[in-house]
Amino acid sequence: MRLATVKQSQEVDDLSQKAYGLTGEILMEAAGAVASREIDQAFFPELARGLAAIVCGPGNNGGDGLVLARHLHSAGHRDLIVLTMAPKDRQSALFKLQMGRVKSQGIRVIDLIENPEKMEQLRSAELIVDALFGIGLSRRLEGDFARLVDVMNSSKKQIVSIDCPSGLNCDTGVAGGSVVRAAMTVTFGLAKPGFFVGDGPTHCGKLKVLPIGFPFEALRGVATSHFLFTERLARRYLPRRLETSNKSDHGHLLVLAGHEGMWGAGLL
Repeated sequence: MRLATVKQSQEVDDLSQKAYGLTGEILMEAAGAVASREIDQAFFPELARGLAAIVCGPGNNGGDGLVLARHLHSAGHRDLIVLTMAPKDRQSALFKLQMGRVKSQGIRVIDLIENPEKMEQLRSAELIVDALFGIGLSRRLEGDFARLVDVMNSSKKQIVSIDCPSGLNCDTGVAGGSVVRAAMTVTFGLAKPGFFVGDGPTHCGKLKVLPIGFPFEALRGVATSHFLFTERLARRYLPRRLETSNKSDHGHLLVLAGHEGMWGAGLL
């Protein structure tokens, strides 16, 4: 499986817009649409049972969450609430555009900066969507952002992260500080290396990699350094062995390891 680092993912996004005419708005609409369908299929019982809370940050990951909220609302899931932690001076242009569309559909929106006590509403939700921060975050979450993640995790509800669990380093898999612990992560185009190493598997949960229209040439041309060796690839590349073969038929192993009195690791 081909993987994309954070830098490569950003290059694919930039190339898709500049060379192929796929605007940021087009890609955002696609991301929110496919994510909403995946969530509707995977968590329909939770959506039908009660409140779904979409938690949005100020950037384009938050914009993805706003598009997702619109699509869930249009699909008939009306028990929705959008909780934003989005300082005015940090809101992206696309976030502002999508917020206007969400409000025009009558979807409930709560500003957690103005109403921090409303974080507690997450505990009554049946499903939480994490659209706080995407793969570009390179710092530890602090202050109200960290507190919000802690409330999400402590709610013991099903959490779906959009693009990546907020707070996770998507290159290294390091979870420094407060990091969302998702039941499922929906990511776009290609998976990221940090999903499979370090703390990544614990925080990502079930991984879904969804296409949103990134050109095949852009993905193949930019993401060239990281690959995941899966069981399917192992079966393809490793030589088949006869049922009657034994260890002597397949070469010999020389191990240079250990130190006097410390042979354990070498023997293992």
